[in-house]
Amino acid sequence: MQPTDFPPPGTVLERVLSAIIAAHPSVQMNGSVRQRLDMAMTALLGPASTDERNMVEALLFMARKRRREIADMEISALARRPGLTRAASSVQGLAVSAAREILHCRGNDVVAMASSLRKLFCQRMEISSATPYAKHLKRKP
Repeated sequence: MQPTDFPPPGTVLERVLSAIIAAHPSVQMNGSVRQRLDMAMTALLGPASTDERNMVEALLFMARKRRREIADMEISALARRPGLTRAASSVQGLAVSAAREILHCRGNDVVAMASSLRKLFCQRMEISSATPYAKHLKRKP
């Protein structure tokens, strides 16, 4: 099993099921931990709607983009090249991008969907939605 097989942090139930799945590899099932987790969640909670899957995909898009921007900022800081450092996107900016690029929202729908995505993202990441997330990086002394 590869470390990339593990899903991103999710609900407590998802984390517990992921740990159980990882501790009990199956010879019969060649599926990744993610596939097995999806099957377990479906068995416990029922199938997810298309809207729920789309929201999860949008939140994953936001998290990936956030990680990529943080990594870029840290590399620029390590290289001590301040001219290459650009401001990080706000959570609202990430939500707007996800609403447009992943959920294909247009017009006023973008604002409403971005607001919902921002709230969900901030709840899951436990950050303030009003500030760029670069302020949340922990610096080692």
